[in-house]
Amino acid sequence: MSTEENGFETNEPAAMVNNASVEQINQHGDNAAKAGDYVEAADWYQKSAEKGNAYGQVKLGRLFEYGDGVPQNIEKAVSLYRKAAEQGDVDGQYSLGNMYFGGTGVTEDYVEAAKWFREAAMNGNEDAQAILGLLYENGIGVSKSYTDAVEWYRKAAEQGNASGQFCLGALYEDGRGDISQDYQEAIKWYLKAAEQDHPKAQIRLGELYSDGEGIPLDYVEAIKWYRKAADQNVPQALVLLGLFYREGVGVSQDYSEAAKLYRKAAEQGDAEGQFALGEFLKQGKGLRQDYTEAIMWYRRAVEQDHEGAQESLNELCRVYKLCKYCGGSMSGLFAKKCTSCGRTAD
Repeated sequence: MSTEENGFETNEPAAMVNNASVEQINQHGDNAAKAGDYVEAADWYQKSAEKGNAYGQVKLGRLFEYGDGVPQNIEKAVSLYRKAAEQGDVDGQYSLGNMYFGGTGVTEDYVEAAKWFREAAMNGNEDAQAILGLLYENGIGVSKSYTDAVEWYRKAAEQGNASGQFCLGALYEDGRGDISQDYQEAIKWYLKAAEQDHPKAQIRLGELYSDGEGIPLDYVEAIKWYRKAADQNVPQALVLLGLFYREGVGVSQDYSEAAKLYRKAAEQGDAEGQFALGEFLKQGKGLRQDYTEAIMWYRRAVEQDHEGAQESLNELCRVYKLCKYCGGSMSGLFAKKCTSCGRTAD
């Protein structure tokens, strides 16, 4: 027997559905989703949701939110999340909080988002706890309170949530509000987050070790943490690791390796990486000297208001009478017009 419900078809015999428990229906849905058959999964979750089951409502909401197995319908997803949330379902509460926070399918409302994140956090959802800490730290949708921020970050951190661990470490490092500065406590939580490959925690540990701030100066240890974040292709870490190779601190000086790291950062749009790569191209460090490409990277950094790049671009073009737009030669008595692109100097 085939029936059409909410825009998708179900081919399961009615007797099979009627005789199955909600748990069995959800299991069928989970099995179908695991196998990548979202159309069938949606069919089963629809049956569960119609019976008022919160798990089925959340699962079906996810499919509608992302358009998996059903036509994407954000408003339908919100409706399903709300039904689950109002039953006290933690995943429904967290999902509804996200929708209000991002203004997805509903009008953006930080107060309402904080309400549902709090419900989910009180029900033990570690991600909601970490987000609620962030809301309290910044006074978003709630009254600003570092004390409450620490409380919720700690709850998330103690469940092993890397974001909660990093944010808790940052509050202890800075000693904000009535929270006393405590480097030992900060480093403890940074380490826990960094060991879970949290890139911001890895970078911050690298900075603390390289500066000897709150911890003995150790360039080798700094490089270790920068490298872990760089291995995740994080631009800031790529640039910082490149600096160590450029200066030969903690590692053998290697301009070629530094240039590779700068290029990876630059290609992701990182202004500092673009500037550093431009400098290497101008000087011919670690790669072939190329004024034209150097100008290209300087320009990209300048577009992001990088002051050093603007100065280097102006100097390079002035000294070698190059066009700052394309790198071509400037012609004329006062080098006012580019022979390549035809633009005039400013």
